Amino acid sequence: MNGSGDPSPADNTYGARFWVGVVIGGAVMAYGAIGLIRNLSGDALVSWGLFFIGADLLHDSLFAPAAFLAGAVLARLLPVPWRTPVMAGCIISASVLLVVLPPLIGLGGNPGNPTLHPIDYTTSTITALAIVWGAVGAVSLVAARGERRSSSS
Repeated sequence: MNGSGDPSPADNTYGARFWVGVVIGGAVMAYGAIGLIRNLSGDALVSWGLFFIGADLLHDSLFAPAAFLAGAVLARLLPVPWRTPVMAGCIISASVLLVVLPPLIGLGGNPGNPTLHPIDYTTSTITALAIVWGAVGAVSLVAARGERRSSSS
């Protein structure tokens, strides 16, 4: 590291923890890939491959740029104490919505098995998002109050 805390080009070596993580992560991915290939064949494997490639393309062409743009806009519009909580709230909200999207739009149900969707997903989603944004507001207010106190001292 140089004096500013930024890594210098000479510091580009990886420590033992990094390599242990690479080995463990590689083993987990290999186990998953082998399990996938053993348990899927023919059309199912091709379908999974197309989904995997399509999801990657969708993420890289739409979701990642949208998240970057939203983060850049929020960083310019929000006061400093509100930035991190609001951005965290956006990420958590997007994750919640991604998980509940299929049941919200009626996918994955089976009239013969009502236990597949045992809750009212609309109410549950609104409740979860209200909790997230209530927490964002509380954390932001505490952070803003702390910043005012530190700047007035």
